[in-house]
Amino acid sequence: MAQLKNLIAGAFALLVVASACEVAHDKIQSAFAAAILGGVVAAILLSLMNVITASLPLCCGIGEKQVRKNKALVAASVIILGTLCCFIPLFASMGACKTTADTVCNDCSDGCTNDEREAVEAFCNLLGFFGVYMGAYGWVAVILGIVSASMGCCICCSCCKLKDAGKDAGTAVTGEVVVVGQAIVPPDQPQEEKQVQS
Repeated sequence: MAQLKNLIAGAFALLVVASACEVAHDKIQSAFAAAILGGVVAAILLSLMNVITASLPLCCGIGEKQVRKNKALVAASVIILGTLCCFIPLFASMGACKTTADTVCNDCSDGCTNDEREAVEAFCNLLGFFGVYMGAYGWVAVILGIVSASMGCCICCSCCKLKDAGKDAGTAVTGEVVVVGQAIVPPDQPQEEKQVQS
């Protein structure tokens, strides 16, 4: 993780040196980290809440009647939010690159031209993807997002506690013994007793 951050800082330093600016590696790294932190934390919290919300009716049976009524709507919203949570860190890194480019260009003595600013943003977007998912724990949001989307599929298929109880209502135990078919009479009984039992 530290090596990846050093790689990103080194790449930005190369761009900074090429544009004749002198910006500290730590300043670039901290500007990028501060810009992506909110998106990564939001993605992790949203996907965690999505997992908990989906598991309540599936595992515990809490609110199962309401979920059964609106099964398709609940399942679709859980799946969509779970999938979206996988991409929130990527969107955060794209927004962070403008902030990082501004930090680099503001510390230059002559400022940056538009071409230099675009080059810094393009390079940041290229490496920011790896930085946000590997170095900034964006992978946690991906894992939780996949789990919650899978739970949404389980809601759609009525798995676990959402199985229909009405299908087995005809076979409920009432306390009476019901014989289906003919009773088997042992062969050593006389014929009259066989007739009486039938």
